[in-house]
Amino acid sequence: MLRKLLIVLLVLSASVAAAPQRGGGGGGSGAPAMIAEPTPFEVFVDKMKLSGDQIDAVAKILQTGAGKAAPVAQEMIQLRQKLLVAETAGKADDVTAALTAYSTAAAKMAAQEIATFTEIQGVLKGGQLNKSGEGLTMIAGMFHPPAPRAGGSQRRGGGQ
Repeated sequence: MLRKLLIVLLVLSASVAAAPQRGGGGGGSGAPAMIAEPTPFEVFVDKMKLSGDQIDAVAKILQTGAGKAAPVAQEMIQLRQKLLVAETAGKADDVTAALTAYSTAAAKMAAQEIATFTEIQGVLKGGQLNKSGEGLTMIAGMFHPPAPRAGGSQRRGGGQ
């Protein structure tokens, strides 16, 4: 059951990532205007009400955290591929092994996100610290690898 749920979630995330981006009307060129969505970092800065030196400090902490998380993100991509191949081939033992390894990698990623946010808390002040729970929620998933898009291109990832 868990295996089927994970596969459905992987397929849905890939479907959402592959959906065409919609924009408003273009300036007479016939091409739709694309409105850039704020990055996860921009949303975090806004929600946590960061300013001045805090923004620079948090950016550096996130860059360092993303660097530490990169090998885990790569491992997660490889494990997704193994899971897909094993499921397609109907190899239940390989699916179980891939799911177990993916769970371990996801736990490593969560630990890196928590360690990064713990560092960020050192930069926060007063009322910002009261929003720590919300801030951690916003950081969660920021270092995860993006789902592949149709045509082989990748979505802009988390971080900044």
